[in-house]
Amino acid sequence: LALTTPLGLLHTAIVSFFLVNVLYNYYKCVVTINTGPQCDSVVRELAVATRFVYPETEEELVRCRKAFERKIFEGIKKRRDAIL
Repeated sequence: LALTTPLGLLHTAIVSFFLVNVLYNYYKCVVTINTGPQCDSVVRELAVATRFVYPETEEELVRCRKAFERKIFEGIKKRRDAIL
């Protein structure tokens, strides 16, 4: 039915394009290896662009993870308190 009109064909083509695009991007995201010097340089550039202090040592990494977990926990607690 929908393929019998030009508007139906256009709609089907657009929906098909988006479906293929989403599936392709999901596949590429899943199979991409995010390690190595190129990935590290991109991550550091993003850190500089967002003014994030990138942890250089193991102690800084542990401190950063704890701060992140604390921030997430506080956000969850705030939302839980708002609901109750």
